[in-house]
Amino acid sequence: MAVSVLNASSWSDIQRIQQAAYVESLHEECEVLKSKWQASPDTCFQYRDETGRIVAYLLTHAWGSSAAPKLHDALPEACAGDQLFVHDLAVSPEAAGKGIAKALLSAFFEQASLMGYSRFMLVAVQGSVPFWARYGFQVKEVPVSESYGEGARLMVLSTE
Repeated sequence: MAVSVLNASSWSDIQRIQQAAYVESLHEECEVLKSKWQASPDTCFQYRDETGRIVAYLLTHAWGSSAAPKLHDALPEACAGDQLFVHDLAVSPEAAGKGIAKALLSAFFEQASLMGYSRFMLVAVQGSVPFWARYGFQVKEVPVSESYGEGARLMVLSTE
């Protein structure tokens, strides 16, 4: 089992995992997901099981706004900023509970540190606030786009 950076051949697996992990209203088109990766390929990771199959992924990108980007919208080509937005962390149901999310986040935070990032933002969906809180993210009481669904919460982390 291993963590590696995403590559151009990962997308069919990513879409399979996304469909299994999220309610249908949160499913994004492949081109929209690719725009996140293209904005910051060095901070996007995948996890392969012992058979070599991708069973989890993490998409992040630089972001310069205090408001989260809308779900279902591709990023602008020149997306930049002083923080990383954690767009998506998904683990396939058959791989859940094996520490894979922790392994992906460890690789991500290590890479982010090497790149000089110390501020992070995400939108917690599907009741995931407690999960993200374990990694130090805190809820920021501001509205998020309705595109994230009911109960979505903006969360931030600073490691400075």
